[in-house]
Amino acid sequence: MKNSKLNCIIGDVVEFDEDEKVITKIFERKNYLYRPLLSNIDFIGILFAIENPKFDFINFQKYLRFAKACLDAGFYPGSPEIERAFMRAKDCLILSELHPDEIGALQRNMRLNAANAENAPAVHIHHRDGFEALRALTPPKTKRGIVFCDPSYEDASDWERAANALIETHKRWAGATLALWYPLVAVKKIERDAMKQKIIAGIKGGKTERGILDAILCVNTENSHRESALKDVNHSEPPRLYGSGMLVVNPPWKIDDELAVVLPYLAETLGKNNTGSYEINNY
Repeated sequence: MKNSKLNCIIGDVVEFDEDEKVITKIFERKNYLYRPLLSNIDFIGILFAIENPKFDFINFQKYLRFAKACLDAGFYPGSPEIERAFMRAKDCLILSELHPDEIGALQRNMRLNAANAENAPAVHIHHRDGFEALRALTPPKTKRGIVFCDPSYEDASDWERAANALIETHKRWAGATLALWYPLVAVKKIERDAMKQKIIAGIKGGKTERGILDAILCVNTENSHRESALKDVNHSEPPRLYGSGMLVVNPPWKIDDELAVVLPYLAETLGKNNTGSYEINNY
């Protein structure tokens, strides 16, 4: 370093004096990997890749900063807030919530966060049944978009309604990405499998742009929560999740490659007693 006050770390773009063999200038960063105030450096590594890296460090770093800000403020961000935080100013987010106790909190949080953000995207909140709203509001004027369904599955009819909602929405809005979350609960295996089979048969019977992807993450084995099936017999706890799944119609390009990196890590990190597992299925 020509100037001892210069503080250089890996990732900086610098000006190098070939004659004196020293770094003479550090340029301002233009990415989300913010520099720490202090750092020591005794090695510079240059990495060449034949292909572009599959891991998106910029969005990952952006998410970590976002999550930390939420946790520092004393709350955990739910999916509506995560979606809002990563939207562009020209995007539009439509949220539907039926539960009378949750709609107020959703409205307050969205208003508060929008007021604190620059160029906040448009957010519309409906106090209505999500399945009914999906039927009423699709297709929109835009050809591209994503629908995220997160039913409670507390009502026995939710499994059938979720399957019908995805099939009918795909008929009206064929270019959209449709994502349906579902719980892995031992006592609901029949309903879960029937729902997925109906969606796959109903949509594949027509035409999709990019097929259907089914991603599954388990933090334990199905048998680890089998005792929940005896709830009505021995008054054990209500059924508990041993994992989650996401069925995606028209999945984003190469998302299966990204999941092949992320899911093994999550299964190993979150799995109980080395029982974590994952699956990625394409239809």
